[in-house]
Amino acid sequence: MQKQLLFLIITTTTLCFSQKKKTVLKGILKDKLGVIKNANILNLNTKEGTFSNDSGNFSITISVDDVLQISTIQHHTKKITISKNIFQQKNITIKMHTKSHVLNEVEIKRHNLSGNLLIDIKKTPKDTISELVYKMMDGIKSMKLDEIMNMPTGSDEIHLSKSAAPGIPNVFTDGIKLYSGSIGGGYEKKRREERKRLEQKEQFPDKLLRDFGKHFFYSELKIPKEKYYHFIEYCSHTNVEVLFHNKKLFEVIELLKKESMSYLQIINKK
Repeated sequence: MQKQLLFLIITTTTLCFSQKKKTVLKGILKDKLGVIKNANILNLNTKEGTFSNDSGNFSITISVDDVLQISTIQHHTKKITISKNIFQQKNITIKMHTKSHVLNEVEIKRHNLSGNLLIDIKKTPKDTISELVYKMMDGIKSMKLDEIMNMPTGSDEIHLSKSAAPGIPNVFTDGIKLYSGSIGGGYEKKRREERKRLEQKEQFPDKLLRDFGKHFFYSELKIPKEKYYHFIEYCSHTNVEVLFHNKKLFEVIELLKKESMSYLQIINKK
């Protein structure tokens, strides 16, 4: 009786030991595009996990009947039960299936385009500064010059009619001149601002002609085509450039209309 009991204990211990035997499984993850890196491999039985490297390889401790869960954002999650064959081979290749992403439905609305570029261009609505200028011109054509000149200046336009008072560049304390910032940095900043101002001044006539249109200058204001740049130079003593860069189009039109009258009188006397 005692011998039988001892044999039973030894047999049970051996079986338990064999069931808990562990080994390291090496594997590689692949899909139809190649290897899969940074995938999450988790042993659901032992709660131990790892990640696949840049070559798709990984290694993890397993036992027979353990369940491995492999998951990534781009692939369907996969579970593999460790069989005796996998346990003995200690190597496995796992193929993953990529997820299919369904795009939202896109509604294509009907249009009246014919496919002929020359015809469709004429049908396409335009929204240009030139058209805005023509609409504004219709509203002021009937106004007399005196009425235009006597229009009140808005609170947001006062700075355009008066030059700003010069500020005090530095402060003196006990005979020592104080500066804010580095001298070299301030000098370079001033040079950049001056260069930018000169570029804007050089490009101003062309921008004005492009945005307002040739019809406005040559037909509405009756400026001779060959005198256009001469006329803009004639207007340089005004604040037309400042008004233009601040998108004060109504004021620009008024000013150009006024200056064109005196300009035409001068050139016609020659």
